[in-house]
Amino acid sequence: MRRFGIFALIATLILPATVARAESLKVGTTTSGQPTSGINPQTKQLEGFAVELIRAIAKDAEFEIEFQTMPFGELQSALVSLRPVTALRPSARKQRILPTLTDRSEIAVVPVSDTKSYKTLSDFKGMKVATPRGSSVADPLKEAGADFVLVSAPPDGLRELEAGNVAAVVDNGLQLTYRLKIEPHPKLKIIDTYPPTVTVRLAFAVHKGNDALREKLNISLHKLQINGTVRDIAGRWGVEL
Repeated sequence: MRRFGIFALIATLILPATVARAESLKVGTTTSGQPTSGINPQTKQLEGFAVELIRAIAKDAEFEIEFQTMPFGELQSALVSLRPVTALRPSARKQRILPTLTDRSEIAVVPVSDTKSYKTLSDFKGMKVATPRGSSVADPLKEAGADFVLVSAPPDGLRELEAGNVAAVVDNGLQLTYRLKIEPHPKLKIIDTYPPTVTVRLAFAVHKGNDALREKLNISLHKLQINGTVRDIAGRWGVEL
C-alpha cells in the first residue's frame, strides 16, 4: 500500500498576533539537505532550491528573513512547540501547509557488492538500515522489521554505509541522488529493483491558526509560479516540478 508523507523543504512561523505588523519572517531549515536546503561547505552560506524560493517569496511579500538552522528531525517539534523555526509531518496537527510544490519518493542505497534483489521494504527485515531522524520512511521501516539506525542527515547515512556500520540507506530520493552525484561513492549503488513505497510531498508550512501569513505567502508563491521564477530556481538545482 502506498503511503504518503510530507517533507518540508523549509518551514516558516510567525505567531498570529504579529502577522499584521511583522517585518521579519523566521525560517527554519536544515544544514545538509541539498538540493532543497543546506549550508555550502566552502562559502558557509545557506543554499538550495527551498532557500532561494523562500527568499523570493519573502521579497515579494515584503518580509525580511531570519534563518535558523537545525537538524531535520527537530523541525516538527519546533513547529508544534511554537518555537520560531519549524517543519512538519502528517501527524503534527498544529500546522498549515502551502500548496505542494512537487512529489518525491524514497530510494535505497547499498554497497555495490550487494546482489540481493529488493522488491519491498520487507526485504530489509533484520538488516541495519540508516535513515534520517524525522524521515517519513522511518515508521514503514520499523513495521517491515528493519533494524533501522537514525542519523542526522543523508550524508551521515552514506558515511555509515561506507564504514560498514549499516547494510543500506533508505531516504528521500531527491537528496540521496544529489549527494551521490556531487560526491563520488564508487562503492555504493542505488537499488534499481526497489519500488518506492512512500510519496513525499515537498512543501512549506506555517503554524496552525496563522492563516493570514499562509494566505500572504500563497499569493506570492502563486505569482512566482506564473512568472516562471519557481521553475527557474528549480532548474538551477535539478529539481523537477
